[in-house]
Amino acid sequence: MGTAVEESMEAFYRKNRSIGKDPFLRKYLKPFLAEVNPSAEPQNQQNAQFGTMVGAKAPSASVFFEEKQIKSDSRIFPLHKRVAVFPDKITVGRSANNDIVLDDALISKLQSYFVFEQEKVFITDADSKNGTFLDARKLPAMQKVECPNGSLISFGPRVKFILMSAELLWDNMILAMEK
Repeated sequence: MGTAVEESMEAFYRKNRSIGKDPFLRKYLKPFLAEVNPSAEPQNQQNAQFGTMVGAKAPSASVFFEEKQIKSDSRIFPLHKRVAVFPDKITVGRSANNDIVLDDALISKLQSYFVFEQEKVFITDADSKNGTFLDARKLPAMQKVECPNGSLISFGPRVKFILMSAELLWDNMILAMEK
């Protein structure tokens, strides 16, 4: 296991566009984190553009692009284990020993972590200093919360991602890169 691999939406698209949607979905079984609007100024957490989607149908890819939330320079992180620390959790934080490393001074060394249970994704804030937010709501520390496909996740006040299934990511790549 090595350090977290991040790619831009554009690089990930170039690497995968030729295989087609069905082989892509067979190749990538776990969801991804897609960075929201990386070129924009940080937004106030109260102004997040997505509401809670619990129980709702997964959003269409066009929602993210019409709002200019995901761009070709957005970073893509596969949501899977990369380091041996905490073998049952996919960790996110500033330290190099996390599965997803985010270089931002307002992110804790161990910010939060994901777990999979029966095809569902759950997120837990690891008692971080600046909080983890799910659809603009601050998560209580050390309490596991379901994270549906299409959810907006903020790690601290500045770093935002959308949780995307492989299918939602594929549809977003096609919209972003083939327009």
